[in-house]
Amino acid sequence: EFFEKKKRLSIADALAANALDGIGFEIDDISVPERFKPEISSLFSFKDVKKSAVPKNFAGCLRPYQHDGFSWMLLLRGMGFGGILADDMGLGKTIQAIAYLLSSGQGPFLVISPTSVLGNWQRELSKFSPGLKVHIHHGSARLNKTDFAGQMRKTDLVISSYAVARKDEEILGSTEWDTILLDEAQYIKNPYTQQAASISRLKCRNRFCLTGTPIENRLSELWSIMNFCNPGFLSGWESFKKNFAEPIELQNDESKTKLLKKIISPFILRRLKADRSIIKDLPQKTEIKEYCSLTKEQATLYQAVVEDSLRKIEEDNEKRRALIMAALIKLKQICNHPANYLKDSSGRLLDRSGKVARLRELVDIILKNNEKCLIFTQFREMGGLLAKDLEEYFDTQVYFLHGGQQRKK
Repeated sequence: EFFEKKKRLSIADALAANALDGIGFEIDDISVPERFKPEISSLFSFKDVKKSAVPKNFAGCLRPYQHDGFSWMLLLRGMGFGGILADDMGLGKTIQAIAYLLSSGQGPFLVISPTSVLGNWQRELSKFSPGLKVHIHHGSARLNKTDFAGQMRKTDLVISSYAVARKDEEILGSTEWDTILLDEAQYIKNPYTQQAASISRLKCRNRFCLTGTPIENRLSELWSIMNFCNPGFLSGWESFKKNFAEPIELQNDESKTKLLKKIISPFILRRLKADRSIIKDLPQKTEIKEYCSLTKEQATLYQAVVEDSLRKIEEDNEKRRALIMAALIKLKQICNHPANYLKDSSGRLLDRSGKVARLRELVDIILKNNEKCLIFTQFREMGGLLAKDLEEYFDTQVYFLHGGQQRKK
């Protein structure tokens, strides 16, 4: 029945066939015209991927492994596939994605990311691709459908958040995108959420995901993200669960594990910082700034402290220096979390701080990579709040080290 429906079998059909009920055939060989052999070879062997020219309007320099990753994305694009760039955190997935976007024509492009990294995307695009006309579709003042259509006539790339993409599916769905790129794609790991469904329905020609966490061992997450990149490639979830997820996760079926890796390997690229071919090109220490937006509560408190401090300085100029130092400390506390300033928390930090929200996302990636994490804070009280919050949020033990601890502990 499968072959009756598929009179002409595409590469994608052949690769996906083993994920379907009742098929289960082995692919022994692929015959292709001579001019397509380099592409087919590259699809199954990353080392054979031909390096693409870095776009002239890319205002930066790609490290060798980043050049390879960007070339791999263009290879998949050229063959009609989507892919998952799953490099370790800190290896520069955003830069590789920007180089890909600059090499992919005029767009329009859509980047969807967590709210906490919208600003990072805006800054990175401004730095590495200043020629791209970027529009941020986020916040209470975002454009309606009519104004958005007008904005798109002078925009190359739109950045939005997962929450807004769910709410504004009709607005974002009014444009056919060249590429939709999901940053921290674990946000769609549950395919049955309205968020994942809304994003999957958006019209586009190419789809790519970025994630810093390994996904091969969480098969529901793997299926959901792969289904976004290459819709239908792994069949429906129920069929995939029956043929792969249950045999692998419940029965530890080695043959199914190997088969699944064969099927998905061309479409997932993961490099590790521990890889000698990668690490030799990295400096001893990499510093990456993460810019976080204030919540409405934080912004209100921040403005109030600024206005109150300016008033006091004008009234008592002799204490100007002391008043400025006191204000700076208060502002730092507000940027950490309102509870650090107001002293009103019993340990639950909830969603009141953009900085705490981003910290949780970073810690989540670190823990999923089985790595260690050391967090410094200027304020002992904030350290205590973070320890309680992270213990509850991740259900794991957090050690809080401070000068007041007994030597034995």
